[in-house]
Amino acid sequence: MLHNSFKSYMEASKSLKYYLNEIQSLRNVSNEFLKNASSVPEFDIKDILVSKLKNHRDTRFKQFEYSSIIISMYGNLERYIEDALAEILDLYSKNIKIYNDLPEVIIDNHFKLSAELIKNLDLPKYINKISVNSIIANMNSCLDNGNYKLNIEAFTHHTANFRIDTIDNYFSNIGIKGIKNSVQEDVYFKKYCLSVDEEVTSFSILKELTNRRNEIAHGAENIEILDLDILNDYIEYMDELVLAINTSLIIKVIALIFDEMNLLKLKLLSEKSPIVFGSSVRGCFVKNKKLKNGMKILLKNGNVYSISKIGNVRIEEKDFEEYEFEENLTEVSIKFDRNLKTLTQMFILPSENPDSYEELNKCEYEKSTIIV
Repeated sequence: MLHNSFKSYMEASKSLKYYLNEIQSLRNVSNEFLKNASSVPEFDIKDILVSKLKNHRDTRFKQFEYSSIIISMYGNLERYIEDALAEILDLYSKNIKIYNDLPEVIIDNHFKLSAELIKNLDLPKYINKISVNSIIANMNSCLDNGNYKLNIEAFTHHTANFRIDTIDNYFSNIGIKGIKNSVQEDVYFKKYCLSVDEEVTSFSILKELTNRRNEIAHGAENIEILDLDILNDYIEYMDELVLAINTSLIIKVIALIFDEMNLLKLKLLSEKSPIVFGSSVRGCFVKNKKLKNGMKILLKNGNVYSISKIGNVRIEEKDFEEYEFEENLTEVSIKFDRNLKTLTQMFILPSENPDSYEELNKCEYEKSTIIV
């Protein structure tokens, strides 16, 4: 769940980091060569090489590099947000079989946004991909209330820049509310922001990135060019922000369609009286699964959801960073990175276990409050 959109973002981010690293490497080589150019023996293209390397130092060249990086960084975020929303709607369609059972806000927005989409079919991204007839056919399928098909592009279409409030409103159109607050309260994202700089707030760099993207897009003059080190920091921040958004979305979607999903529950050694080895350690039975340090686990306390990470896996007094369990139930103690309440229930997130959705021990749930 939300595995594809997040994976695509991380691949794009990795490519951008590689690009920055190559730019820095070229600059280092250029500086070293030009510094010692006079002592380098003459060769056929020495003068040409010196000229080209000097051009690489030119402000106009650095301006182009900077603009490309900022546009790519923002574009990666924009693509992720659009893909994540589309992936959620696809998940709704697969798990909620009757159109009228969808979140009310989706039903309220679907026809209005579909009509708006028709007005924008001349945009390049829709040409030869979506037609008026297909949009109308999907709208008609929803009237039958059975085998319906949503116009997903009607919800993903947008014209505003993705600042945090825009992102919050964007997902509220499909019934996912409070993303801004959830991301702000994400314990891992908060820890990251504090570790970077006391002046870095949850969304300050996102705001700065959006402003710089707009400067470039609107042809502003005398733009301040950021150093590559700062741009690398921006990319790292965006990675952490997207991770926090992705985690928040997963939890909120699970809360909305839990009864339609088969989440894999970690079976405690004793359900009535859990075996507690410490405030952050639980004894469990596990089979046919791989557990590893850093793996995210969904926690449920009463009607409240949260996320924790596995800190250690211990079997028969031996610690493992990663362990693949076979068919037989195996006793294991799992250490988490936060304290658990006595009756905390633990589930493997679909994104951590994408190939298997079978349940070991399903419980009934009522409406739940979300804490990330």
